[in-house]
This record gives sequence, structure tokens and C-alpha cells, in this order.
Amino acid sequence: MTEHVEATHDLLTTEMFKVNLKGGQSSRFTLPGLLAQLLVSDAISGFPNLAAQERSHWWRFLVRCGAKALHELELTVDEALKESVTGLERRIGEVFAAQVAPGGWCLGQPDPTAPGFMQPPTPDGQPPSEAYKERTVATLTSAIGSKNHDRKYAKGRVRNPEQVVYGLLAYQGGVIQDGRGYYKTPLSASRSGAGSGVPFMWARLTEDVPNSFRADVNLLAMSRGDIQQKRRLSGDVWALWAEPWDGVIGLPASELDVAFIPMARMVRLGQPSEGLYERVWVRGSDTDRVNDHTEGGHLGDLFTPIVVDPSGRHLKVRGTLGGGYGYREVVRLLFGEGAECSPSVRAWMREGAGDRALKVVFEGTAFAGQGKTAGYHHREVILPPEARPFLDDPQPLQEVDEQLMKTVSESKKAVAGATRTLLHGDAGKRKGDDGQAALAGTALDLLVDQRYVESLVRFSDAYARGETEWVDEWVKVVSGLARDAFGQTAQGLPKSTNTMFERRVRADAYLGSRLKKLGRGTE
Repeated sequence: MTEHVEATHDLLTTEMFKVNLKGGQSSRFTLPGLLAQLLVSDAISGFPNLAAQERSHWWRFLVRCGAKALHELELTVDEALKESVTGLERRIGEVFAAQVAPGGWCLGQPDPTAPGFMQPPTPDGQPPSEAYKERTVATLTSAIGSKNHDRKYAKGRVRNPEQVVYGLLAYQGGVIQDGRGYYKTPLSASRSGAGSGVPFMWARLTEDVPNSFRADVNLLAMSRGDIQQKRRLSGDVWALWAEPWDGVIGLPASELDVAFIPMARMVRLGQPSEGLYERVWVRGSDTDRVNDHTEGGHLGDLFTPIVVDPSGRHLKVRGTLGGGYGYREVVRLLFGEGAECSPSVRAWMREGAGDRALKVVFEGTAFAGQGKTAGYHHREVILPPEARPFLDDPQPLQEVDEQLMKTVSESKKAVAGATRTLLHGDAGKRKGDDGQAALAGTALDLLVDQRYVESLVRFSDAYARGETEWVDEWVKVVSGLARDAFGQTAQGLPKSTNTMFERRVRADAYLGSRLKKLGRGTE
């Protein structure tokens, strides 16, 4: 007789999620308890056990869970605020329990015919050892290493239940490439998923997790009808892992609930030992879990920035590319043409933050090839209230941006010429020196990057009021940065000792002469 093994670590009943509380204390909650706290209380300040690359997937998951729970309970966010924490926790637990078969919220699910959390039943009902590949739970971690950021499959790695939840969400929703037969999440940026991960563009009030959460849940709830109509998500499939999947036929997007939880892979966890998980079973497929990527896979997500498809036919998700989120890309996504910031950011900028500064977060992992990442990218931009008028009327900001970038462009040319002077004695181009000259321009770009967005907003506000002093101020700022960039570059260039002093004098003179032409009163 086969020994019966119970499913383990139920998210609905196990207090596994640790949070920091305001005042310096911490506590642990079940998933329904955590959602109730976020909806009703202002006590939570953060999640201390999240790895950097897991944060965006965890937030997406919480917001979708919150929106689904309130929709099923027929509550608005304002109405939920009037509920007791314990009462709302109980009701959310009942809603989620009704969404999947018993055990479907458990991490350790020994029955291959039944779902586990983010783990669909095996296609043939047989144990995963029959057709899946066995790996360690380190597979669930997008580890940033030193060799082209290779993913590390460390032997003997174990994870506690909380870590496993975070890892599953990132693995199922992050397009972490995994050899032959990998497949993408429905929120990936392209049909192939190659070269780009799932982006995350999020707005929040500084140090205010609960209100940021309630705002995003409310936005998704209020957008439900619009998403159903425009994105054609008119079904009731929410917990994708609870639905059978044979790996051959994908699920039409039309069957999805607006707040569906993204999922991409066939995964089964091994049973835990002494409360810790060590094994995971994975199986590849050439079929997407959701087979309809109409209009670039947007599917109503609140946190995906959108760009115009090169063909000009539609908007599509802007993925996390190797270059990350430099200042030019930040300006493009927030205020530029041919791009849209995410709905979360747009809603906050329009009406959500009042007179408080807004923090915009850009996150995502880019991919360089099968099993390798090009890096995890994270950037936070503080936007003052003065930035908000430019969301709906970006023309003044775009005009100022054009002038600022012209100054930067001319400064980069000046720095490149000074670098050539240091190398050869004059600013004329030589074969093979483009790379070294470009180093100085890159150094200048990095220095400009640190202050560009803040300066752009401040100068655009002054421009809108008819002021002009900002022109000279920016020229002085960039001139100083150009000198710093040239100085940094000069330190690393090969120079003959006999000519070093003379060429440095010429290079400094050349740079100063070019910078003086940028504007009035600049030395």
C-alpha cells in the first residue's frame, strides 16, 4: 500500500510571510492575513526576505490577489478599509480556497493529478520523475554571477517556504530562460522573449507601502471593464496553475480573468525535509501557457511600460533590454513620444500623490542567451509635484529636453576632441581611436545621468513660467561635468612621458575653448 503523504505549507493557513512593521518590529502572516493588513492597516513598511530580482513579481502577485479578492467580495478599496482585519482575512481566505482544488495553495503537493501553488498537475497524471527533469531549488533563483551573470545551479541548495514562494513567482513570471523548450510568461515583451525580460515600472509614495498597494489594487479594480473590452480578457480563469495543461495546447487569453496570475512553466516541487525544500522538477514545452499575445502581450498589466511597435501597427510591452534604464530611456517612458509609462505610474502622476514627491521604480532582468542573463536593472527616480503637468502636456518639457540634450551632445564632442588631443596632439580623428574617444563621452553620460531627470523637471517648470536663467545654469553644470569626465578618462589613457605635459595643456585648452561656445558666461 502506498503511504499517503499530505500536502505541505498552505499559503492560506501558514504564517510564512515576514514583514517589517513601522516602529522597527516584524511579524509573519498568511497570504490572506497579509492582504488584509495591506488593505486595512498602515502598519507594514516592507518585505525583508525578498531578493532584489523577486520584488517586482511579488508586488504584481499581491496586487492581482488583492484586486481578485475584492472583486469576488464585491467590495471597493474604500469599503474594505472599513472592515476589521480579522474579518477581511477570513473572507479573503474563503475566496481563494474556492478558486482552486484542495491543496492547490500548498507548496508541497505530492499528488501529481492535483495542483500545487504555481504548479499545474502533471499532464499524464504520473509523478514528475517520469517525464520532468530533477534540479535543485536554486533553479528558481535568477542568480547574478560574475561570468556574464550566469545562473548558478548550486548543489545542495535549500529554501524555506517563504523563499520558495518568491522564487516560484519569479521563475513562473520572469521569463528566466532555461535551456531547450523554455517558454515565456504572458507579460513578456516579445513573442520570442529573447533579449528581454518582464519589465516593471511602478510608482509609489516614499515609505508608504500600504497606500501604494491600495492605490494599485484600486486602479486594477477600476480598470476591469476597460481591460475586458480593450484586451478581450473576459473569462474567469485566475489561478492558471489550477488549470490542466498538456504542454501542447495553450490557454486563450480570452478565458483569463483581468487579474490573472501570470504563469509560464510546468513545475513540481519535491517534498520538503525538515521544513526545507531542496528539489524541483521542471518540464519544457514549445507552447506558451497563454497562446494569445495580441498587441505585444500587454494584457492589461498595470506595471508594463509600452512602446510603439517598429512596424507601427500597435503598442507593445517595452522589455528590460541589456542597456537597462538610462536617463534617456527614463525620459522617453515618462514623457516621450512613441512610448507610454505604465498605468500605475500614470495614475499616480495624475492624481494620486497630491503635494508629495513620487518615487518611480524601474526594474527587470535582461537576457543574453539560453541560461544567461545580461543583468538585473534597477533604477529609482524621484518626481516632484512639478512634474505632473507635463504628463498630459509634455511639449514644454520636450522642448527643454531638446535644448538640454543639445548641450550634452556638444559637450561629448568637445570631450572626445580633447581626448584625441591628449592621444595625438590634435583633435583630428585617427583610425582606431574612436573607442578611446568614446570612453570620455560614456563617462560624461554617466555623470549627466545622475542629475538629468531632476534638472529636466526643474528647468521645464521654470520654462513654463517664462524664465530663461536655466539655460546658463545647465551649460555651467554640463561644462563642469565634461571637465570631470575628461579628467577621469585622461587617467586611464596611455601617454608618452615626454609629451604628456604638452598634450595635456593643449587638450585642456581645446576643451575650455569648445565649452565656452556652449553658452553665455561659461568658463
